[in-house]
Amino acid sequence: MQTLAVSLAYMIYDLGCGLFEKHVKIDNSILHLVCIIGIWAGLAYEKAMALGLQLVSAFWFYKIARMVKYKLAKITSTSKELAKAH
Repeated sequence: MQTLAVSLAYMIYDLGCGLFEKHVKIDNSILHLVCIIGIWAGLAYEKAMALGLQLVSAFWFYKIARMVKYKLAKITSTSKELAKAH
């Protein structure tokens, strides 16, 4: 709970800093707002939020692992093509 409270404070601070920049990034602001709402919900509903955070983390881990697999396959195929050319 303390970690969530610190994270919430950081997100609010970072959102405020981002709003005072010369060029406000909409996607960054939306990300911060979603995180703030999610963390607030986690503080309000301890049990349900823990499961939600785990599911979101698992989803992003899957997406990142899939991207790494794609990049490694692309690098490997490019290396094999270069080896055949020489």
